[in-house]
Amino acid sequence: MAFIRAPLKVFSPEDYFSLFWNVITPIMICYDTFFSPLQAAFFMEDRSEWTTSAIISPIFFSFDILINFRMAFYNQGVLVTNSSQIIKHYLRGGFVEDSFSVLTDIISVLCQDSPLWFVKIVSIIRLIKLWSIITRSEDFLIMSRVLNAFLKMVKLWGSIIIVAHWLACAFYTVAHIEENLGIGPTWVEQNHLEDSHVTATYIAAFYWSITTMVTVGYGDIVPGTSAERVYTVVAMIISSALFGYSLNTVGDIIREMNREKDQRR
Repeated sequence: MAFIRAPLKVFSPEDYFSLFWNVITPIMICYDTFFSPLQAAFFMEDRSEWTTSAIISPIFFSFDILINFRMAFYNQGVLVTNSSQIIKHYLRGGFVEDSFSVLTDIISVLCQDSPLWFVKIVSIIRLIKLWSIITRSEDFLIMSRVLNAFLKMVKLWGSIIIVAHWLACAFYTVAHIEENLGIGPTWVEQNHLEDSHVTATYIAAFYWSITTMVTVGYGDIVPGTSAERVYTVVAMIISSALFGYSLNTVGDIIREMNREKDQRR
């Protein structure tokens, strides 16, 4: 009977299992967020070597959905452990995004050699879940202003790296499509990277992404076609928004650290 009741257990947010799961889940989301655009961009023709790792994602996040149906939550400081309320809370919360992401994972696994594989990119909406987990974790942790400022800085740099990674993958994708259409020279051809290893091409794309985001623009890697120039304009618009967010976040961090110093005096 204990074995039968075990799957029906309601997990408290303070349980060791819940804490463990809230550590593993962000790691899996970061892994998925990093490798999904990488696969789509740099392994467009041959994705067979990614089959095993691609299966892990839908299995893990399917279990995550089941666990969330049994995860207690706080409502105005009161721990809710009633099963029906937990189910309703999850259905109104992240169930739609979670189930839709798992569905796209399953489609991508079943359609490895089909254009339908690209629905996998939709799974980046899991970043909403990642942000939610981080926010909930902060609510449970009692941190000094310095530690809180450090955590904000980590989140800021993480956001910058993720956006830079996506922009780099999309920059290469545009060039790859242009090459297949016989349009050029693309930035890949201009830098003689057609026959280079994936690592060298990705580093060049990521380098372009970072220099574009920080408005340095050394000019050694530049768009070569009209489509690449249009994409570069879009990338600069996105980067300017992120730059403004970064300045605001850094300002908040400095103010928090200054308040901490003033209180110690």
